[in-house]
Amino acid sequence: MSKLAVIANADSPLGRRLITDLTEMGWRVHAGYRDRLPGLLPQNVTAFVWNQEHSSFIAARDALGETVDMIISDFDYKAKDEETDTYIEAYEWHTLMPLKFINAFLPLTEKSELKRVCIVTTRMSSNYLCGDTSNPVERVSRAPLNMAATQMFNILHPKGYTFRMYCKDPEGLHDEWASEYFTRNRSYESWDLKHSDEERIILHDWMGNELPW
Repeated sequence: MSKLAVIANADSPLGRRLITDLTEMGWRVHAGYRDRLPGLLPQNVTAFVWNQEHSSFIAARDALGETVDMIISDFDYKAKDEETDTYIEAYEWHTLMPLKFINAFLPLTEKSELKRVCIVTTRMSSNYLCGDTSNPVERVSRAPLNMAATQMFNILHPKGYTFRMYCKDPEGLHDEWASEYFTRNRSYESWDLKHSDEERIILHDWMGNELPW
């Protein structure tokens, strides 16, 4: 049977791109949609509905009930101002929602031979690249996800898990690399810092460049 990927926020531009690319590569996709299902699903795609509650992801996991090979987390919050409530809401979407989603579906990956966790973020999550003061809501709400991913990697990598951290193209023009990056086994490539994704957690942008953590 073909491998199965679970994608959150499947109706985002990147989510739609991932569904198209993964199914063309022979994967099955279980796609998550906020609040309601789309009218028509492509071949080899099933779907579930989620909201901001952890219980919605738990219910979707229990209903699926089969081995998941890859979890792809992609959540976005568009901040309009810098009020305190905006920071809190952005933090909920950029850091807590990925953790709720990954935590819910992780038990289904235990029997997979791949065991891959993919997290979509932006360059704003890099602490090192915060040399200016633009968009502080984006920076403050995304940076904690890097630390959370590091802790998950430390716990799960000894159990056979690999991770992919992908900073998406803000224009959405070059995200065709995402599916290839998420699915490729890089352990057979000549080892160097650019090809060590199986042994450490790395922040990559849409051009394949490694970004400072």
